[in-house]
Amino acid sequence: MIALSMAGAAGQLRVHTSSTRMPSSLIVGRAVCSHGTWLLTEHRDLILVTHPARQVTVQRLEGLRTNDRLWGLACLTDGTLWSLATPRVLIRIGAEGVVRERVELRFPRVAVFGWTDRLLFIDLPLLVAKPLLATAIPRSRGESMPWPRFLGRAAEARADLIARNLVNCGIGSGRRLPCWFADERRVIVSDGT
Repeated sequence: MIALSMAGAAGQLRVHTSSTRMPSSLIVGRAVCSHGTWLLTEHRDLILVTHPARQVTVQRLEGLRTNDRLWGLACLTDGTLWSLATPRVLIRIGAEGVVRERVELRFPRVAVFGWTDRLLFIDLPLLVAKPLLATAIPRSRGESMPWPRFLGRAAEARADLIARNLVNCGIGSGRRLPCWFADERRVIVSDGT
C-alpha cells in the first residue's frame, strides 16, 4: 500500500509504504473512529489503518452467515462498528473482526453511515417527496427520525427508483456530515436539522 501525506512545508509530499498486502476487492463501507480509518470489503475483510502509527491491519470477518452481503460501515462515538449484513439485519462488529451482535430490523434499509451516536441510513420503501434518510440508535428495530434535505425523487421506471435515490455520505466532523446524491456533484453538509 502507498499512502500520501502532506508533511512539513506547504507543497511537500511524503510517500508511506507498508508491507501489509491490501486485499483486492470492492470496498463496501468505510468509517473513521478516533484512532483510525476502517474499511470493509465485499470479500469480508476488515481493514484498519491507524492514524498515528500509519499501520495497516487486515483481518477476515468471523461470524457472518452465508447469505450476508455487507453494505456500509459506521463507527459511532462510543467506538462501536456497525454494518448491514442484509437489508433487514444490522450487525455490530468487534475491533478484532468478529460479529458480536445481530439486530433484526422491522423495515429494510440500504447503506449505513455513522453520525455521532446514531446510525444514518436509507429506509425502504422509497417514497417520492419524503425524506430518504433517517437516523436511529443501533438497537431500535424500527424507531427512526427523518434526516431532512434529501427528499425522494421520482424515476421514469420503478426499477430505477433506488439508483435515482442513492445517497452517499462522507466522513463527518462533530455533528456535521457531508452527503450527496450519487448522481449529482452537489454536496450538502448537515447536522440533521
